[in-house]
Amino acid sequence: EHFYDPQSGSGYLAWRIKTVQRNTAARSQRSSTSTPYQDSPKRKREVLSTDKQLLGEQCHEAISFLKHSTDESAVKEKMRATFQYRQTLVQDQQCSSTVLDVFPRFLDITGLIDQDFTMMFGEEVSGRFLAKWPTFFKPRILTDCKKMTSNEHIQDLLSAQHDSGWDSDLSSILLLVHLLPPTSKGHKKSPKISASQAEDHVVRYLQ
Repeated sequence: EHFYDPQSGSGYLAWRIKTVQRNTAARSQRSSTSTPYQDSPKRKREVLSTDKQLLGEQCHEAISFLKHSTDESAVKEKMRATFQYRQTLVQDQQCSSTVLDVFPRFLDITGLIDQDFTMMFGEEVSGRFLAKWPTFFKPRILTDCKKMTSNEHIQDLLSAQHDSGWDSDLSSILLLVHLLPPTSKGHKKSPKISASQAEDHVVRYLQ
């Protein structure tokens, strides 16, 4: 019974197994925190685009051109040529928040985010998502949200579907947060936040 007591589940072997499991879990947690962006937009991916990329001084000249040009076709061309540089910003924890400062044309020219998405994932993947969103994903999100315990915030997002002054696609993405409520990920010290608070982690509104 000193090695293992089947009646109480105690003894050296039981203690040793618990210790090994605890140490294994601790090592696994340390390794996961060392790569915090493993499955996020900041994860390094192989770029599918074959467009020629600008480097060094040419890249900085293109970035300066982007901030002042009024030619949308030229802006899109330069954005394609600086895609790789933009990826290094996104993957850098210190610089990722400056992407819109370096490339402000994301804010006033439509289609640039779709262009980057296509360069990263290819025409087939990006086209499949965009084609299925309005006909497959979005209607199901709205249907499920109407069955939820409603509150004022959910009602505002649902009513925004009929408001011409609101992006209905964006409101349905925010409704998805209510269908997938945030958790503390098993960490007792991490406070659980509400779905409304979680929206700030999905979309950041800029003036």
